[in-house]
Amino acid sequence: LNMSVQYISFSAHSDYQQTKEFIDILQPPHIILVHGDANEMSRLKKSLEEQFRDQSRDCKVWNPQNTVTVEIEFKGEKSAMIIGKLAEQQYKDGDIISGVLVEK
Repeated sequence: LNMSVQYISFSAHSDYQQTKEFIDILQPPHIILVHGDANEMSRLKKSLEEQFRDQSRDCKVWNPQNTVTVEIEFKGEKSAMIIGKLAEQQYKDGDIISGVLVEK
């Protein structure tokens, strides 16, 4: 998998407008809303989806419950170099490998 993961830290206490403006500046293709009141995150998700629809912008928004896995599908061929214990196993095409990839 040739990808980069951007981790951007900002206050978890930002309000709706601040979070929305932050997302508008970044314009990411995928947004995963975490760490917040479920009702407020649902409200933000709905608002963002409406905004993206009005702008004809392709962006997927998730607000999973704690411990729920989010699968993001990417089109095209991808390759990855794995290290550590994951590299000790043999894999075949179509196998799903779970883990976290982070680029510093």
